[in-house]
Amino acid sequence: MKVALAQIEIDYTSPEANLNSISDLCSKAKVKGADVVVFPEYSVTGPLRGKSYLGENFEVYLDSLSKFARKHSVDLVPGSLIESENGKQFNTTVYLDKKGKLLNKYRKINLWYGEKSFLSSGNSISIFKTSFGLCGLA
Repeated sequence: MKVALAQIEIDYTSPEANLNSISDLCSKAKVKGADVVVFPEYSVTGPLRGKSYLGENFEVYLDSLSKFARKHSVDLVPGSLIESENGKQFNTTVYLDKKGKLLNKYRKINLWYGEKSFLSSGNSISIFKTSFGLCGLA
């Protein structure tokens, strides 16, 4: 298994630009033989910073990222996304397989000081099976 760690300059004003960068780097990583591509926290939107509407787009972003995983035939960990549920917002990391299937997600448990103002903590760890063996998200 070959894992690519990708870094992008996050555009805090344009999730679409960030999604384009993620797709582009997935393509480049696949050409170099990567099986899994991992991005840093908040790669799609940047930190919440009071922009509560970001969590409303979780499924839209997840759909785009799923398409990238399928298109480039890589397992994808796209950093983290803001997820809204029952009036709460979470810093959520997902794992998508190369078919674009959501295998699991992790809601960050230990929030840093700035996040505590806007986000709720998750309450469980995430360990699951992939085609490469067991994986965990944190």
